[in-house]
Amino acid sequence: MRSDLSPGASLSGTRSYISGFQLPETRCYALIKTWPAPEMARPGCVWSHVLLLSRSFLTKQVNLGVLEDLFRRPKGRADVANYNLTLKVRRLAKSPTSSRDYVADIISSYYRNEPVLLKDTPDEAFERAMFDVWSQQWPRLRSEFSFRTVQSSDTVLDKGLTIKVTPNARKGVGAEGPEKAWVAAAVEDATSQTITSLRRFLWRYGKDVAAPRLSFPHLVEIHEASSKASSGLALVVAEKILARFPKASDALTLKRDILGVSPPALAVIARVRSSDMLKLLAKWQAIDDGVVEADQLSRVIASFEKHDLIAMAQGLSGIEQPFSREVEIATDALVAALDVDVVETANLCRPIMLKVLKRRPDLLETFDVERLAPREAIDLISVASSSKAISNLMSRILSAPPSQETSATVAEHAELAFGQAIDLSIDGYLAEGWEGKFEQMVGDILPHGIAKLAGSSDRAARGLSLLNFPIHGSPSATVWDDGLGDTADDDLSLGRSTVDAYLLALCLRDGVAQRVPILVKTLPRLRFMAIKDMLSPEAQALLDRRLPSIGESWDLNKRMLKVLRKANRDAIDISPVVSRLSLTEQELSYVFEEDDEKSSSFSLTRLFWPW
Repeated sequence: MRSDLSPGASLSGTRSYISGFQLPETRCYALIKTWPAPEMARPGCVWSHVLLLSRSFLTKQVNLGVLEDLFRRPKGRADVANYNLTLKVRRLAKSPTSSRDYVADIISSYYRNEPVLLKDTPDEAFERAMFDVWSQQWPRLRSEFSFRTVQSSDTVLDKGLTIKVTPNARKGVGAEGPEKAWVAAAVEDATSQTITSLRRFLWRYGKDVAAPRLSFPHLVEIHEASSKASSGLALVVAEKILARFPKASDALTLKRDILGVSPPALAVIARVRSSDMLKLLAKWQAIDDGVVEADQLSRVIASFEKHDLIAMAQGLSGIEQPFSREVEIATDALVAALDVDVVETANLCRPIMLKVLKRRPDLLETFDVERLAPREAIDLISVASSSKAISNLMSRILSAPPSQETSATVAEHAELAFGQAIDLSIDGYLAEGWEGKFEQMVGDILPHGIAKLAGSSDRAARGLSLLNFPIHGSPSATVWDDGLGDTADDDLSLGRSTVDAYLLALCLRDGVAQRVPILVKTLPRLRFMAIKDMLSPEAQALLDRRLPSIGESWDLNKRMLKVLRKANRDAIDISPVVSRLSLTEQELSYVFEEDDEKSSSFSLTRLFWPW
């Protein structure tokens, strides 16, 4: 029926027209050229030559305009047998260039579902333009493209390209319409003698759009917008794609490519900018829609370059929590791909930074914990894999005033926290309120915590001060002495005087008989500094509390000698100590009881004094 003269069409002389439509039963496409047959007896007879085009041909042939040269008007009934032949067409053959105005008219009208308005009956130039528009289309749209290059009254069967001849038609009307930008881009491609980027774009992404004809302008617009992207597809363009193709399966290839799922060699559109990737995923249920699988999305993120990973991580700060499933999966993959130096140097947003640190707890050993809040430091302690990492986190906790939560965490890691508190105290960064906390943790800190004080006299003195110089329950003076290590005999610093005063107090607690070697080291320095008034306030206070005293007239020197006098009286060999004290004859006589203590008050008191 379609090979008959189209209803309402008028042919005269040598005029002809071309028709095209799909044959659903065979999936072939019928391309027909029709001529008038005035030699036949019945009026209105026509000759029609039908080219049956397979789906494979429509898929592979670049230029369909070359088919026009294959038409041949029959010479009569005897000539029919010659038409049952298979014709061969070169795949890359080209046809002559067509009229840009006609191409613009056809593109503008067909994709807006409007008739093409012409002043005159379509001629060969119009037919060439129609072939160029058809050639531009991807295979599915080519198969659905139906047309007649003649004005006809048959509007029921022809729902494709229709033509209306009217004297009011304006030449080039399509190119001047409101869609002139996408029309101009489409015309440029359709009339090109080479395969353009737009043609490759249309063929790749048009294949799985739900409504090919309606989608054509949108695809052209997306191509034009994406072709200007130098560092990835802008978020606004990606959002336009989702808006234009809202159904999950619509434009699936395009959606996968903007995520970077397809191999770069196949994709003809840039994937969305790294900084916008997570923002896009936050608005798009790409996994639930079946656009991408979870493991595919993870692999995509893992394939990003270092600078892209940083940009993506920084883009997370603009996303509201809670995160979508897609963002969570992408974030986990991002965290796994980040290098150590990126985490330590890049200005990552907080959610990414915390995820990285939880996944890579080894980084906590050197991470700048000042970038964390105390609450975050507490959370990270639970995943810290080494004492060094815990100590580093403790320094952040201790630099803020104590709370019930932070105090409990410090108590749980008392020994490590104690070491960090000493460092912060020395540097002046230990927050107010912590000084009295460690006194309550002495039992958890000692004796192993003594090692945290080793290194210098000032460090040891600072640590002892944090513990408030514990006496009852403290390890022996020997344990302390071994833990702190020896120091130079000429160490006359304030810190050293504090440490020596504490060791002397422990020696007095433990009994001088067992601690003579410690006295040999500490007492000469203490006595010298006491005489020279060089003791630290802490040392002065310790000695005042622990040394024997009879009246205010007794200075610290005599009170130290009193310790030796008592030890000598108890038959303890104190000569190693005395030999290093440079005592005067009078002091030696006192120590070894070669003179009497003549004060009557003293003599009475000594009856009740343990010394």
